[in-house]
Amino acid sequence: MEIMTVLEIVGVALGFVYVVLAIRRHIACWPASYLASGLFVVVFLDAGLIFQPWLQVFYMIMAVYGYRKWRKGAKKPAKLGFWGWRNNVIAVAALLAVSIPITIFGAQYSESSLFFVDVVTALAAPLATFMQARKYIGNWIWWIVLDSIYVALYLERGLYFTAVLYASYLVLAWLGYRSWRKALPA
Repeated sequence: MEIMTVLEIVGVALGFVYVVLAIRRHIACWPASYLASGLFVVVFLDAGLIFQPWLQVFYMIMAVYGYRKWRKGAKKPAKLGFWGWRNNVIAVAALLAVSIPITIFGAQYSESSLFFVDVVTALAAPLATFMQARKYIGNWIWWIVLDSIYVALYLERGLYFTAVLYASYLVLAWLGYRSWRKALPA
């Protein structure tokens, strides 16, 4: 088995552990995220994706932030909350306003047929991660949309194990949404 395939499989396993623990609101999700992201930096660089490795570096930073935020909340647990529909509309408009010019300029330097998808997902995922670290329930909706897109992106790049991981993330994101929704105060 190739080293990149092994790294991808280990990253997939750690990524799965991360989401399962996040659904349970367990702080150990963040170290699992950090390790998975570190492996995916290497895997995505090897696959020729331009923005996804940088996204993984961001995830590593957010894993430290999320861990610290949730650890601080262990003494006084953070409540689940909402981000609001206006913030979501503004976020989508801002993502498109930034992604389109980057795509127009950057696509000429990429061989990927899904360059726009690479850009927009790499910009949207940090927002969903931030929402998760702040325990906003809407993060799961963002992940459902993003994970659907990621499946296509990773299949196109031949990252089949990663595509399966993100397909399972779809199911887990739905379960996460339901779990967090039930945990909301009445």
